[in-house]
Amino acid sequence: MLSLTVPRMWQRGMFLDGVTYAAIARNMAAGVGNFWAPSFSQTIYPRFAEQLPLALGLEAVAFALFGDHPAVERGYAITVFLLNGLLVAAIARRLLPPAFDWVPLLLWVLPSIVTWSVVNNMLENTQAVFTSLACYAVLRTALPASRGTSAAWAAIGAASTVAATLAKGPVGLFPMALPLLLALAPRPARPAFPAVVWTMFAGVLVTSAIALLAFEPSRQALHAFVESHLAPALDGSRGEGSRAADVLRHVGSGIGLRLAVVVVAVRLALRRRRFPHRRAAVFLLAIAGAASVPIGLSPLVAGHYFFPSTIFFALGAAALVIPAPTGEAVAETRQGALPAWLSAGLAAATVLTLSVHGPVEPRDREMLRSLDAIQPFVHAGDTVGACPATATHWGLQSYLQRFHRISVAPEGTADRPWFVHVQGACVAPAGCTPVVDAPSFRWLRCATSSGMPSRTAAAWRR
Repeated sequence: MLSLTVPRMWQRGMFLDGVTYAAIARNMAAGVGNFWAPSFSQTIYPRFAEQLPLALGLEAVAFALFGDHPAVERGYAITVFLLNGLLVAAIARRLLPPAFDWVPLLLWVLPSIVTWSVVNNMLENTQAVFTSLACYAVLRTALPASRGTSAAWAAIGAASTVAATLAKGPVGLFPMALPLLLALAPRPARPAFPAVVWTMFAGVLVTSAIALLAFEPSRQALHAFVESHLAPALDGSRGEGSRAADVLRHVGSGIGLRLAVVVVAVRLALRRRRFPHRRAAVFLLAIAGAASVPIGLSPLVAGHYFFPSTIFFALGAAALVIPAPTGEAVAETRQGALPAWLSAGLAAATVLTLSVHGPVEPRDREMLRSLDAIQPFVHAGDTVGACPATATHWGLQSYLQRFHRISVAPEGTADRPWFVHVQGACVAPAGCTPVVDAPSFRWLRCATSSGMPSRTAAAWRR
């Protein structure tokens, strides 16, 4: 898991969404905006309602603990990724032989969207922790659980479902399908006291919904999210291209085909004829389907949306290749040595790659050089002028906010001390002269400049 992420994260560049989320989380940690009303900048999304706040709030905790550094969002993403890995292994141990709990982990990192989402700090990485925890908690209600422990695990499962939804929207609700899907599971994996489990599960869900709607800040945040993001996504305002083609590309080719090739190859190589875990495979793949179908039916489809479901696709694929338990301690010891050797080799490859090659897949180098070039002339918290066309230059705005805490006012006027000018966006306003001619933009000082930090900048430093 680390070998496929760390060499690609050993840099300051990141996909636009990940930079944006890091900037919002950093702002929240610094007291700009709050949990139910996050803030991106003073001019663009002063109240950021494009996403629900839990994942951003958890990342803000990382910034509050470790300060403002590019390593923070990367460390947070990797930590969450490893938590997901622990949950994959934990779910596997409830349904499959424990000696092979590493197999679904190995299969899970095959779809490129998994590590891409981690490398770029996507919110689905956090959401998957809660959806997987919800499913694991329900599986813990099987025997030898008592009524009390069943109720406790059911409450954890329901609370995790709510948390998953607050992390990245309605996709996190798919564990609610478990009462139906468990009919497909092996009988020992089903709840020992189903009436207790589902009463508690439903009770926590309903209580949480009432509490969120009764609390004014959370109700406003949910309403703003529906108006700003969810409703436009569902009515097709944000969808582009062919939905069927997108689903086929992401699920059929990017996930299903890769896993199918590995499953067939392993079964042929090991001459496996039996499917000792077929019920577990059907159950796990059904969960993957429940997590994926709502996305496929929505007008807006992106590969990283399927991140939580990839966990269950990998678990289902693992159930198709893992052999029946042998009951032999020697065999289990040998099986346990294989992932240890694989991990050691990958760790060595990671260190060698970073030592010889440096970061893999470098991103936005010119933009980062430009940000470094203007460092002596910026004051955290300032707002700079820009061309009207820059209003949709999200990369520029996100990087300026993340690394310099600079807001952009795309009004095209010279009434602010500084002006960021992107080549071809507009004619630079009269009265502004270039100070830095950087690769991605020019940094101009305008006639109104006093050379002093703004009042907002002083507030940032306080």
